[in-house]
Amino acid sequence: MKVTGFASHVAHNRQRALASIALYCLAFIPIGLLALGVVPILVGQSEYSLLRNPLLYAAIFLPVVVALSLGILALNYFRMRREIEESLNIQPVTEQQEPRLARIGGEQATLQGLRHPSFGVIESPARNAISLGVTPGQRMIAVTRGLLNDLDDEEVAAVIAHELAHFRLGDARLLSLNQAMMRTATALQVYNPLKVELNMHTKMQWHFVIAMILPIFLVAQAVGGLVTMAAWRAARHANGAVRGARDFIADAEALRITHFPEALLTATAKCEGNGYFPGAEKFEAMLFTGNPESQGGTHPQPEKRKAAIQRVAAQMAMPGRQRRDTRAAGVRPALTPSGGGFGRKGGGMPAFAPALAVAGGGSFQQASARTQELPREPGAWLLYAWIFDRKTYRAWQRGMFDQMAWRADDKRNMLGATPLATVWLVGALIVSSAFFYAVADSPADMIDRMSGRAYLEASDEAAGSLFCAPSDTQCQAARTFEHTSDHPVSSPN
Repeated sequence: MKVTGFASHVAHNRQRALASIALYCLAFIPIGLLALGVVPILVGQSEYSLLRNPLLYAAIFLPVVVALSLGILALNYFRMRREIEESLNIQPVTEQQEPRLARIGGEQATLQGLRHPSFGVIESPARNAISLGVTPGQRMIAVTRGLLNDLDDEEVAAVIAHELAHFRLGDARLLSLNQAMMRTATALQVYNPLKVELNMHTKMQWHFVIAMILPIFLVAQAVGGLVTMAAWRAARHANGAVRGARDFIADAEALRITHFPEALLTATAKCEGNGYFPGAEKFEAMLFTGNPESQGGTHPQPEKRKAAIQRVAAQMAMPGRQRRDTRAAGVRPALTPSGGGFGRKGGGMPAFAPALAVAGGGSFQQASARTQELPREPGAWLLYAWIFDRKTYRAWQRGMFDQMAWRADDKRNMLGATPLATVWLVGALIVSSAFFYAVADSPADMIDRMSGRAYLEASDEAAGSLFCAPSDTQCQAARTFEHTSDHPVSSPN
């Protein structure tokens, strides 16, 4: 794989971030326009609604929808660190709690000219690391307990230098943006009423039954499902475009800072195939190691990564170089090198049998592996959690997102509907059409009833006019609260 330079990669990341935001807007603004389409109807101004005057409606509501869409994206973007911390159960640590991690990480941040990030630990025997946070004050590097225990100081330094390089390259911002887009797309499946989706907690799909009373909402659901599916695919496309090239650049930057290619090679070898821990598949692109591209992952092939390191840093290789290792004696393995060493013919990289024999996290689970456990059914407890226990509420919300994420095994169509949901939609349309055909006086009356035009006119009359043009004297007179009387009271002299 061709590796671009540092400056061109940074510029490319900026361009991709702007393109992703534009893609996000194109995908989500139609959903916002559909969702807000009910507002003019509720206030008795259906002539401004999407159903009766789409162009006027778009002119009025488009700026509002753009602002809301970008606001939701920004909210998810800046909250992404907290979401990842809670999802992966990252425990923030202080220098007193993890002095070795803080010392090595602080040294590498200083060498790269970066503000010292905070550090966290994931209590797992897997060997992996993750960089998260979109601002200098938010930045954190979290490592697994297995990585701390199984890697010496130089290897830990190489991993942290690699992760810090992602901050300088802009990768962390781009990946957080992609994660925010994915989260927004998934949230639409949970909260957007204008989509063809079954309620996972109940067998009777009451929203389809109720929508039969006003079939236009069934049509809106179909259109909403179409647009929502397009938004989901756009988000998946943006996320899928994040591939292994960024790791080659980060490796090169780590080598430039540490000047220790052997440490990066052995660190990569120890982590490869041992990086999985529960929940890691959700944020695989942000991790130090994960599934290779050939398996649908976001990381380079191990052989290509090794070859790139050897090619870039061949002149830096010094086999037998002294390493630092300040691990506690109880976790420090006895190293048994074998082979010819880095850069030697036929030797390959040094092998450390005891370290590689430690059970790690195993291979990554594919993102298509759906969890079978349903989140708890919503009820009064959820309202209580939303007000008083936000962490529990967010955990339930993540469970819903995991369940509602659209994957290939759902066999969804262009409306974003599973086969069963499609049967419900078509059945509701057939039953509703038969009912209105029976009660309508004429085909025109049937169309008026099914389109909701008659109901919209009735709602306008019931609600009254809330907005009047200055030249509309009849409307102004209807809105006046002045009292007129045939017998006015004269004021005293």
